[in-house]
Amino acid sequence: MTKKRKDHESCSNEDSKRSRPLNDPVSPESNASILVPDTPQSPIKKKVSIIVPDTPQSQIKKKVSSANSSLGNGCDLSKIEQEGAEDGFSDEDFDIDDFSTTTIENPLHEFTKYNRYIVLGIEITGNLKVVYCKQASSEAKVTLKLSGEWYHCNIVPESYIHVICDTDPNNEIDISNENSNMVILHPDILVSPTTISSSVRCPRQAVLGEVFKPTVGYSCNEVMLQGTINHALFDAALRNQNFDDKFLQEKLVDVLESDEIIDSLSCMDLDKEYMVEKLTPSIKLLSAWTNKFCKASGATVSYGQQGDEVTKIDKVLDIEENIWSPKYGCKGKVDATVRIHSQSKSRVSPIEVKSGGSRNSLGSVDHRAQVILYTMMLEERYKDKVEKGLLYYIKGKQTIGVPSSAVERRALTMKRNEIAGALYDILRREKVQLPDLVNDKMSCKYCNHQLSCSLAFKSFEDMDSDFHPYPEMLENNISTLSQVHLDYFKKFSRLCLQEAQVSNKSSKMPWDSACKKYSKLTLTNVSSNHGFYHNFTFRFPINPRNTFLRLGDYVIISKEDGSAYNLLAGFITSLTDTTLELYSSDTNLENSPHHRTGPSYFLTPHSSLSSLHTSLGNLTSFMAPGERAEKWRRCVVEGAAPHFNNTLFSYTQEAGISREYAAGEGGDLLLSLNEDQRAAVEKAVAVDDYLCVLGMPGTGKTSTISCLIQLLVARGNTVLLTAYTHSAVDNMVMKLPPSLDVVRLGAPGRIHPGVKARSSQVLTSHIRDPKMLRQFYQSKAVVATTCLGLKHSVFEYRRFDYCIIDEASQITQPICIGPLLLSDRCILVGDHHQLPPLVQSPTARENGLGTSLFAHLCSLHPDTAVVELGIQYRMCRDVMLFSNTLVYDNKLRCASEAVANSRLNVENKALEGVSGFLKRFAAHGFCIVNCKVPIPIP
Repeated sequence: MTKKRKDHESCSNEDSKRSRPLNDPVSPESNASILVPDTPQSPIKKKVSIIVPDTPQSQIKKKVSSANSSLGNGCDLSKIEQEGAEDGFSDEDFDIDDFSTTTIENPLHEFTKYNRYIVLGIEITGNLKVVYCKQASSEAKVTLKLSGEWYHCNIVPESYIHVICDTDPNNEIDISNENSNMVILHPDILVSPTTISSSVRCPRQAVLGEVFKPTVGYSCNEVMLQGTINHALFDAALRNQNFDDKFLQEKLVDVLESDEIIDSLSCMDLDKEYMVEKLTPSIKLLSAWTNKFCKASGATVSYGQQGDEVTKIDKVLDIEENIWSPKYGCKGKVDATVRIHSQSKSRVSPIEVKSGGSRNSLGSVDHRAQVILYTMMLEERYKDKVEKGLLYYIKGKQTIGVPSSAVERRALTMKRNEIAGALYDILRREKVQLPDLVNDKMSCKYCNHQLSCSLAFKSFEDMDSDFHPYPEMLENNISTLSQVHLDYFKKFSRLCLQEAQVSNKSSKMPWDSACKKYSKLTLTNVSSNHGFYHNFTFRFPINPRNTFLRLGDYVIISKEDGSAYNLLAGFITSLTDTTLELYSSDTNLENSPHHRTGPSYFLTPHSSLSSLHTSLGNLTSFMAPGERAEKWRRCVVEGAAPHFNNTLFSYTQEAGISREYAAGEGGDLLLSLNEDQRAAVEKAVAVDDYLCVLGMPGTGKTSTISCLIQLLVARGNTVLLTAYTHSAVDNMVMKLPPSLDVVRLGAPGRIHPGVKARSSQVLTSHIRDPKMLRQFYQSKAVVATTCLGLKHSVFEYRRFDYCIIDEASQITQPICIGPLLLSDRCILVGDHHQLPPLVQSPTARENGLGTSLFAHLCSLHPDTAVVELGIQYRMCRDVMLFSNTLVYDNKLRCASEAVANSRLNVENKALEGVSGFLKRFAAHGFCIVNCKVPIPIP
């Protein structure tokens, strides 16, 4: 389907270039020219013809010679079409790219060998694309000649590529259909086999799933949960080499007792007895399968045109093995890595387990693709030929052999490159150019990314509804949105991408020589307590104050020799000059087959895109149909003023409520507040949508929040308490009295020790019933978490009367939107005259991302939306004068004459042992107020 912008009556020259038949070589005359960087002693001319890097990835869709064996094991895919795919779709509907069946000699290269290059320039000569590169670690130059299907790779100048070739590279490498050489685009963007295989159906969905991830609530359903439990049972049988029904039945009980499963069951309001009934049939099937393939002499498995083989599992190497593959630019977890005995040979093989069944004898195309990709990744990890894998459908009682041919590897590598190219454009160049929409109504109807796809279609792509293949679906998603809403979504999505590009610019992958790291770490022991705590020792002492490592940082542990990356990832919970403790919720490194004693590991920082995913996910949910989202769009986007109800606020009555509620906690809550604080509480109780509390320095905003929360709870309201940082959330929770019903959500390693008694891990440790767990979370009057922690299962079924956001002036608008969508009213507390949101991109900061939601709402309605706290207890009158004059327009007042006239007189003899700064400070006649350094006063 040809796309047209609604304001274009005819195709532009660029459009005509994009509509050229995709298997038609591009002529040099039709391309633009760019200047490549200076390359001394380089054979490249400074001005060369190249494929325009801005060309959308979706328009470089590869049309190549047809073959039936793209992902079909050398068999006729028409057979799959006739028998029907597992989910009822026909593979013909997926628009699968076909690849030529040219016979390739030496299809398996050296298993870990690849070369890392930086692209200098690209030149087109007829049917040949010439890519000039230099090695990433030296000045050595190499020329790549791409032809055949590889000609269509959208290679970008100044980007990294990995080249895999059969022989040692010389000055020239040929990459074509006639050899097994391959090029991996943007290899530091790791793409999962699940994402790559899903792109067989819809590349657009695959890209959207990597960028616009869900951020509020819990993304799980009963089918997914049953699959997770089946995997756990399969893993337990293999790990323990026990395949009896009785053992698996006992293991099912253990799995259903795990925190993760109980949490999921409570989210879906299911009980364990129901799940036992549903999964008992699977136990018999798993027992029969494992007995046949592990205990007996094996079973016959069909590998398509390669024939049948008697296959037996000799050894289980790893379960849920996490692999980062720099060679192929992939990452993923293999259900089971085993050593198989077949035809008098032993080989490494992946096993991919699916809970359901396949309607055809070859399995789903998606699932076969996953297995093939796992064979490639395991080959790199184990340095051994991995030519085949197994695909096991539990309910279908089907075990399918999946050969990994060179043609299929090439096809999937190109699929991976297509996704990586689109992600590179989005994440590194801020160009939201998605693959084309597919003309498949069933796929679109059940797609989880309908909303983000529709938003991109109308905002980034600026397309008219008439050009959407299914206009009714488009209307269902965006009918409540006006152009101003779409503009807001587009603007802030772009700003978030600009910020991500700058903030992650210096991040490096562990295999990059420029990556920061600590080498020669030794694992000394592992302890378990709601996860695994790993203790490492450094080879040489470090200075904890002068290192890139900080408590709470998320880091990665890899093998020192570079043979295995990301064996362990977790949070730093303890750091000294010689030791480091790392917490992981699900990984015990001692159980890995790659674990070695001695100084075997190195540590690198991990740069996460979680903030970007949260921002884009929030923006997407913000545009969803529904009353709550529509209400907050009116306030934030359309600029509606806040409304207040007419309920009379009686201080006597409210004080009575608070006094009765706070018995034993210090008596009256409201009567202890000053007039500004009381006015803030009064307006907060009466607001119907939002209120901004401007807490100037020293005015007691945290105490005001504490009193407000207690009063709201006493009145029967529920409260979501949140802030951007863990420390800010913990500070607020510690201000709340012990009698208040609070639960703190978050990773154990990020929660302050003074708050751990109120953490969900501690409070729910004794609850093993899903229904009781759900009741526990529903009963809590106050739930506290960070703005980035809203993916907990409780937010799938709970909404709140109030949301209180502390330090709201330091949070970007997209991040701040998340809590709004979970509440009816919102109280934003902060001071935009102090610290703004931390935005590293100057462009994003100046164009709106540096303006917090707090500042935005304050500017819209300064008279009605803002209540100020101006009575301060921190500074004497002289110190207050500076900020009061320059910033606060003389609105700051001292709480009393005692505060106004407070002094700390320091004599010279009292300055012994005090820092030089304070000595100079006092010597000039300045008073020292609330000094954190103990100063003895004579």
